Amino acid sequence: MKKAFLLSLFCVLSLTLSGCGKAPLMDELDASSKVYHFKSESMGFKVDLPESFQYYQVQQKIGKNEKGEQTTDFRDMEFLIPAKDRAFNDLRNTDVPGYAKVFIVRVYEKGKYKDQGFEKLIEAKDKTYAIKFWTNLPSEWQNVWTSKDENNIKQSLMTLE
Repeated sequence: MKKAFLLSLFCVLSLTLSGCGKAPLMDELDASSKVYHFKSESMGFKVDLPESFQYYQVQQKIGKNEKGEQTTDFRDMEFLIPAKDRAFNDLRNTDVPGYAKVFIVRVYEKGKYKDQGFEKLIEAKDKTYAIKFWTNLPSEWQNVWTSKDENNIKQSLMTLE
């Protein structure tokens, strides 16, 4: 009886834990290409991040319409990097203190894309992938961030389909 209970408990716990989604973790730097390979199964895309993104963080957010109400039209994945510049406020509105938002990948449901300052990159069968980069940089990123970084990120963005 006790063995059956323990076996049942083990099975339930194993199934429960295996069903939990994996949070995106900071990848190791790919030594050959000098990029971090980021993949989001839940949003269906992958992207390469420059070597300067050491200690980057991501946060996923449910979309909000113009009135600030939640919408199922899109979801955002925000890419954040450490920033100490206290005067910096462009896209700084994050839930991660000490980090600045470099770019956002917005994943729209089919037919729901609206420009809203986002550049459409991929039109997949059931989703549209768009991106928006910061327009001002924190002082410590002035000599680090380049337009080449931005172009490489755009070109590396791919769906998982």
